Amino acid sequence: MQAGRIEEADALARRIGKDIVQRNKTRLSHINPKTSVRDLWDVGKKQNTVVVESVTAGSLNQHYASISTDPGYQAPKHKLTVAGRAEEMEVITEFRMFEILDKL
Repeated sequence: MQAGRIEEADALARRIGKDIVQRNKTRLSHINPKTSVRDLWDVGKKQNTVVVESVTAGSLNQHYASISTDPGYQAPKHKLTVAGRAEEMEVITEFRMFEILDKL
């Protein structure tokens, strides 16, 4: 993660979390123990979307992609125990394995 971006990401996450909590409080404020399950589901279906100009799906995607990418990453070398190409591998059939184990 880039230096100084942790605080920015934390602030954005807190802002989104507070917005979710506020929306849920507003939408569910009239719910009480006598409210039917159907009414509760109806409240969930009625969602008023508010567009926040500065935060879009693209900007969130770009933000999380940038903090999840390590530009200095180098793929590790293959271990010597890893088989090479498929044609170099010896295939042992079930019958051959039986013969090997039978000789033990």
